[in-house]
Amino acid sequence: MNKKLLLCGIASLMVAFSFVACEDDDDDNNGGDSSNNVKVEGSLVDTSDPGENAVNKDTMASYSFDMQKKEGTLQLLDVFRPSCPNAKYSSTFDFKNDSIKITLSDDTPDNTVCGAPLYRDFTYKFTGLDAKKYNISVFTKEGISINSFDLDLTIHSYGFIIKEESEELNGTFHSRSACKNDAFEEEEDDLRSVRINNDTIATYSFDMEKRVGTITAVNRLFNCCGKAVSEVSIDGDNINIELKETSLELCKCICTYDITSQISGVSPKKYHVTIIGETETPQTFDIDLSKTTNGIILNE
Repeated sequence: MNKKLLLCGIASLMVAFSFVACEDDDDDNNGGDSSNNVKVEGSLVDTSDPGENAVNKDTMASYSFDMQKKEGTLQLLDVFRPSCPNAKYSSTFDFKNDSIKITLSDDTPDNTVCGAPLYRDFTYKFTGLDAKKYNISVFTKEGISINSFDLDLTIHSYGFIIKEESEELNGTFHSRSACKNDAFEEEEDDLRSVRINNDTIATYSFDMEKRVGTITAVNRLFNCCGKAVSEVSIDGDNINIELKETSLELCKCICTYDITSQISGVSPKKYHVTIIGETETPQTFDIDLSKTTNGIILNE
């Protein structure tokens, strides 16, 4: 009888141990702490005009996160966009290790001119971020870099990202207008008169507080099926803008386009600008940003 009781006791202990082990195994299969399995996600939740309420002209972004919930918002401030006033915006996100790439798009049709480029604030909601440093990079859908900065959540869960002062002058292609006239057949005799009879070479407009602005080559002749862009090179105070085709798709017609380049890091002084076209004689002129920040350059 005692032997029977002993065997039953051992069996009971084995069953109890097996039950506990199964419970621990289930926890492991579920990942234990569910917060460790939160997927990193981002979404665009708001766009707005910065207006006069912008935090600071030197501020690139603001952020506020609840690290216990692993969620919060990041707001990009004063983003320079050549889109229509009522454009609808969207963003895609690429998360890779500690890097977050945001690609910003809008529904403005290609080659559509909507007036002067606008500044916008873009607010994003992120979930699943850990308390570590992230590199945030922002691009247009064409692959043009808008800005890049580090978001260090190991130090503060809220704050501002301030622009780093830089004296470096940089330039890049900004935008291209739609065809500004009915396409001309290449054989027509009056083709060149479209460009020759126009007195305007270029226009420019700069914001010296932001140290950024645009130079637009006006009424440039390019194939009506191509995609004209600019390549900007800097040599001291010399700004060289080369206009060229990037598409192999060509038609037997030509249009006039306005091609805009963005220049950043400018100072209130004189710059020497050269615009080089594929078929036209290079044109040179000076812009003195210590005297005026916008203007029109005419043929002499």
